[in-house]
Amino acid sequence: MSTRKRTILSAAQKREICETKEREPNLSNTSIAQRYNIGKSTVTDILNEKERWLAISGDKGSVKKFRGPKWPQLEKALGLWVDNALNMKQDIDGNILKTKAVFFAERFSIEDFHQSEGWLGGFKKRYGLRQFKKQGEASSAPSVESIENDRLALQQFLRSYNPEDIWNGDETGLFWKMEPSRVLARGPISGTEKMALTFIHKHKTPRAMKNLNYKNLPVYYYWNKKAWMQVSIFNDILLKLNEKMRRRGRKIVLLIDNAPVHLILDETREKLDSVEVKFLPPNTTTALQPCDAGIIHSFKCHYKRLFIQNRIDAYDNVQDGIVEVLADYNIFEALQNSAEAWSMVSSQTISNCWKKTGILPPSDDEIEDGDSIFDDFEEEEAELERLIALLPEGHLDAREYINIEDEMAAEGALTDEEIIDAVLNADKEEEIVINDDEFVPILEKVSLKEAEKSVDNTIRFLYEQGPEFGEVNEELRILKGLHKRVKLQLVKNLKQLNLHNFHD
Repeated sequence: MSTRKRTILSAAQKREICETKEREPNLSNTSIAQRYNIGKSTVTDILNEKERWLAISGDKGSVKKFRGPKWPQLEKALGLWVDNALNMKQDIDGNILKTKAVFFAERFSIEDFHQSEGWLGGFKKRYGLRQFKKQGEASSAPSVESIENDRLALQQFLRSYNPEDIWNGDETGLFWKMEPSRVLARGPISGTEKMALTFIHKHKTPRAMKNLNYKNLPVYYYWNKKAWMQVSIFNDILLKLNEKMRRRGRKIVLLIDNAPVHLILDETREKLDSVEVKFLPPNTTTALQPCDAGIIHSFKCHYKRLFIQNRIDAYDNVQDGIVEVLADYNIFEALQNSAEAWSMVSSQTISNCWKKTGILPPSDDEIEDGDSIFDDFEEEEAELERLIALLPEGHLDAREYINIEDEMAAEGALTDEEIIDAVLNADKEEEIVINDDEFVPILEKVSLKEAEKSVDNTIRFLYEQGPEFGEVNEELRILKGLHKRVKLQLVKNLKQLNLHNFHD
């Protein structure tokens, strides 16, 4: 039996592994191990000390003086608990953190834990916790005068930015097939430019997504047991947006609400050289948040229309005898439909939503008083209403269906036992989820030969069509380019195989 040759990694290589994981959080430890020809347990050990390796100087490969957390399991568990508390808008103070830390120390059999002020200060710094009082939407709404003052202050602040460099982002719950997930949308005033959606689901590897390269998905895909936004995810999104703007030589401002989970870690703040984060004033989301002014409404309207059309097509396929069993709707289809729905939100709708908030400096094309932002959605909602009427059973009307997530209670927080289990099993590969897409078959990975044959057949199909099919030149151009890429990869693999056989 062959054994893997032992690989000795330099400190710089260990830093590179940690940076790779930060850039590609969905990359499994097994994939990293294969890339560097090391054991999976080695990768886990390196990532458990990532603060140490990321402190290495890039020029000389020397380690800066750095002291990471003494009890990493405890801090990971406490960090997850903090994420839960922030999502549930709970008050947190130092005493509460210490008490919870003692609880986790006992559960992890840590006998030398000391809940000192020094440890507490270090934990707060590592997790970006400058203050503990919740900052979510309060029960008492601000006065009209207060909102108007906030609006004028934002107008003054935004005067120094070009319209294309004023961006907004917000989360929304989405029952993609009456199961909650979390979606984050971001884009500038004009609506001509959008960043890919962030989609937070419950599972790392649903059945319908086996063998997929997540970097090729039309969304940024994250997962946790509650499908919640987390501090780590929020910071990773900021870094992705910052990198995108840096490559373009731009400096933008991102307006976002002051939800408790929107904490910017110190290490993230130091890297944000192309994105300035501006938090909206507390308790003003409904009045000053462009996404809440109609952008999210438009996205949901398009998504749910695509979902219902998918179900109608599935019913028709059974009725017409094309298939015997009704095809289930799976998470991979939901991701694709989410991306398509986001692309269908018009630049005019986005622009109107910004103007409706009144936070932009005055211009000549303001929306007239009395205009309803939902005038933009009349046609979209009418089409959704028509599709709902085609379903075999009675359903909600279009407006109720679009807003159904707002009427249903959010899922509860992780239990302490779930947090402990998540920490203890952090380095284990998640098994393919069975109950997530119960009726979705696990598809084998498509081979290059199969891909080549499929492209060949599609090209031939287009050449066989008559005038009634319409022009096919653009489709043929794209398919021929794809065929060339597949063919080149086949030849490359064949050469590598021959070289391997020669050496053997």
